[in-house]
Amino acid sequence: MRYFLPNPRQTNIAIALACAAFFAAFYLRTFVLGSREVELDCAAGLLRATCFLRNATADFRDTQLFGGMAMIAAAWHLWKPDFRVFLLAVSTAVFGLLLYNTPLSALAAGLLILSFARPVPLPRPMQARPAAPRTREPASSRRPR
Repeated sequence: MRYFLPNPRQTNIAIALACAAFFAAFYLRTFVLGSREVELDCAAGLLRATCFLRNATADFRDTQLFGGMAMIAAAWHLWKPDFRVFLLAVSTAVFGLLLYNTPLSALAAGLLILSFARPVPLPRPMQARPAAPRTREPASSRRPR
């Protein structure tokens, strides 16, 4: 048994994804949800992509989707460690922390930290196949092999 520990390449991928999630969530929080101009444009009924993004983000925030998704992914990763699930949990936890889903996202972050102390089973080595017999005839046989 060994502990869950991503290799250096996976660590770099996780850091890059966490930074990208942080900047995307910060952009959503500052320039889409918190912008007075976008709010007035959407209230006036203008059909813009930012209005759709603002409404979708507000709905996700109100239903605690970011925090719930982070919590589910972190619990799944704690139960059965997988790097892809770890990335999902990290990115949704970052979104949840920045977009006001703090309780569930903070709990998910705690579970992710706890997952580093969980033993992970080692992959099973492949079983060697028994070698087929080379020949059944005596060595002095004239039959082709």
